[in-house]
Amino acid sequence: MGEYFFEDEIDLDDNTICPQDLLLLKCEDSEKQPHIDFITIPSDDLEEPSDSGKSLGSDVESTCDETESNDDWLEVHNLLFQSVGLERLPECWKLVKKRLKENSLDHCNQSVSDRDQNTRNNLQDNFLSSTFQTADPPISKDIQDQLIPLYFRQFHPVCPAVDETEFLRWRQKSKESSFDDPQPMQLLLVSMMFAASPYLDESLLSQGPYSSVKSLQEALFTSAQSLYHNLETEFLGAEPLAQSALLLSYWSNNDSTTEVNSYWSDEAVRHAVAGGMSALSSTGRRRIIWWCCLIRNRMISLGLRRFTRLETRPDGRLPETTDFGEEVSRPHFTSPESKIYFTHAFALMCSLTRIMAESVWLPYREYNKPWSLPTDRRAFRLMKTVGQLDEELEAWTFNFNRVYSTIREMAVPNADLVIFHLIGLMHQFAISILYEPFLRLSESNGEQVWFVRDLALLKIKEVSKNTAAITASMLQFAKPKDLPIILPPWIILPIALHLVQLSAPEILEIKTQTTQQLGYLMRALHSLTCRYESVKLVTRIIDAIIVFVRDSQEESPLTRAQAVCSQERAVQARDPHLGQEKVITRVLEIIRNGLAEGVTQA
Repeated sequence: MGEYFFEDEIDLDDNTICPQDLLLLKCEDSEKQPHIDFITIPSDDLEEPSDSGKSLGSDVESTCDETESNDDWLEVHNLLFQSVGLERLPECWKLVKKRLKENSLDHCNQSVSDRDQNTRNNLQDNFLSSTFQTADPPISKDIQDQLIPLYFRQFHPVCPAVDETEFLRWRQKSKESSFDDPQPMQLLLVSMMFAASPYLDESLLSQGPYSSVKSLQEALFTSAQSLYHNLETEFLGAEPLAQSALLLSYWSNNDSTTEVNSYWSDEAVRHAVAGGMSALSSTGRRRIIWWCCLIRNRMISLGLRRFTRLETRPDGRLPETTDFGEEVSRPHFTSPESKIYFTHAFALMCSLTRIMAESVWLPYREYNKPWSLPTDRRAFRLMKTVGQLDEELEAWTFNFNRVYSTIREMAVPNADLVIFHLIGLMHQFAISILYEPFLRLSESNGEQVWFVRDLALLKIKEVSKNTAAITASMLQFAKPKDLPIILPPWIILPIALHLVQLSAPEILEIKTQTTQQLGYLMRALHSLTCRYESVKLVTRIIDAIIVFVRDSQEESPLTRAQAVCSQERAVQARDPHLGQEKVITRVLEIIRNGLAEGVTQA
């Protein structure tokens, strides 16, 4: 095993933010250059790191560790993710050893903890049983009053399916009336609180039956799910059913249930079609609901690389400001000026997903298997269409930048800027979707193929860098609870690209920059892991990519051994990483297969 040493022997940039898995430097041979390797946690009887690539605590016997809460490691994780450079590593190492030694004491106190947990579970069960009897949400009125504003401030801009003005009128009337509320509206209320719950400050739950935001989400989802199945047949095509299904599509618990995000997205489409909301003549909120259905379907299908699930019905005219009605002129939770720009942002999101769908539907090419470029004029038509879509994305960028620069000049809360960063990340993902298939081109077409393939690689590497920059900017404005679950599918490939670049021969200055960029992406992912159970699947996929990249580095260099012609040698001289297509293609397969095997949000 090689010799490990801390990074203070090397002068890294002071602003370097290192991700969780890249905290040690390893030198296999004193004559070779050191490269970044992977940190592992040793067991009590070890003083040195275990072999790289093993999972956290894999050498520890599963006795009292099995009962240890994941929260025990939160302090260590926070130290790592908030560190600058690598100077916090010794402190984290001591904390880890302390945690391991405390396991035996935790085991002794487990029986007391079990009794406390049983008491909490009984309280939750009583809360939920009263919920199904009274059809009220399983939370206190104070928490409800916190969740409704959170919904309209932070979730609504991404999915404005609910008419803010009409809903608040109903809500006020409901409080003043002694009559029972219509069941579809009860369902919509619980679904809205479910969608808003991830943005809730967890400290507000300290006096209630739910110990975490995750447990609150699950309780609200279970309540909404039960109400939905009681109403779905009787109220087929009703707007509250379509709206509720849309909101429930933001649930995935990374378990064996079949009612995950794609199921609820399909249900939303089913109600929208049955209710005539998909008609090309739809206007107002009905048009907005249909576009919300399309956006959610495209987010899930493209984010999970399940392209056959894309909705093929025509999308119709883009939403207009007038479709939002009184909500624009009299908003309750933001200024009228901000609300107008939020409507523009939603229209931009609609047009962007339209381009993304057109990119996937291009003929003559494959996403999930090797394919050959046509040898006749079809190849010219294909590349011409790709160029046109690229130009559409450029025009879209101009319009988006104009909207964003205007709202940046306004005095808006930082959380209001998160949606614009999300749309910017979606735009980068759209570029990646357009060019990814060209990495799988067969080499049978010779020079023409290597040029197209390398162009695609350069585009995707640029996307990776831009995604990290946008994420870094977003982290300046957003608190961890402000980050939505739609983020992981857009950053998983950029994370993988940064890992590939770190494994390649490179000067230290570039590696430092790459490590810093990777740190931003990993910090964002870590923040989501604390609030969304399903993000664990994404972290497992990244673990698999780390192992693959490390093994690839050990087996052979990542650059191609030979250039097929003098032109390619010239291009390689400018960018020595153009031989990484095969590695990145394999990474895409790992991502696609990993998402297919489990359940994740998009």
